[in-house]
Amino acid sequence: MEQTSDWIWEIDQQGRFTYVSPQAAEITGYELVEILGHTTFDFMENAELERFQPIIEDYITQQLPFCGLEKTLIHKQGDPITLETSGSPIFDGNGVWQGYRGIARDITIRKQAEAEILRAKDLLASIFNESTDALFLVDPQTNLIQNCNQRAIELFE
Repeated sequence: MEQTSDWIWEIDQQGRFTYVSPQAAEITGYELVEILGHTTFDFMENAELERFQPIIEDYITQQLPFCGLEKTLIHKQGDPITLETSGSPIFDGNGVWQGYRGIARDITIRKQAEAEILRAKDLLASIFNESTDALFLVDPQTNLIQNCNQRAIELFE
């Protein structure tokens, strides 16, 4: 657990971190002692808190495991960091719920790349749709028209 590139964590019934692996400091910029005793909500902006809190509280209320939940925390230097987190409830020997144990992976770079792809896709769609020339997208294997812009429709109606 100490060597993984992911952040291993444990929280108590109040959602306070009781264990964080060393990678938590690398991901967040905070020292481990600055994270322990706090909740994940302490590292979120208000809009993200309002979005994420009802989602996670539903799992906690039902004491269910969760997988692949995305949340955005604020790095100590002020930059947003996106994490994909999964967790499982912890029960004591009597079956009493004690908190959660889980893992968080920094997916900030992946989310930034996805956003860039969407921007490029939107730009290409805009150029395609707003062109004054008739444009066609043709499948190179079948030579069938896959798509055309509005100008092509107007010219060939």
